[in-house]
Amino acid sequence: MAVSEKQIADHVLQTLKTSRYTDRNTAVRELTPLREMVGQGDHVERERADAWLAISVLHDGLRGASRDLDRHWDKAIEKTEAWQAALR
Repeated sequence: MAVSEKQIADHVLQTLKTSRYTDRNTAVRELTPLREMVGQGDHVERERADAWLAISVLHDGLRGASRDLDRHWDKAIEKTEAWQAALR
């Protein structure tokens, strides 16, 4: 059974919301497949591309020395919510 774009967006959003409250290493592990999942697809509309970029920036921030990650978390969640809403 094929997974729908809506199911992918729902999974990504839920993972972002729960990973936000884990330690950095766990969050990196959980975000790594999200980057790949959001970055691929038959068609990449603006909302999906925006979510992918925000998740990638967050992932890179978690792997680096960035201390102000709240705005990156907020943006990744916001962009994923916009992608999810565009699928309705």
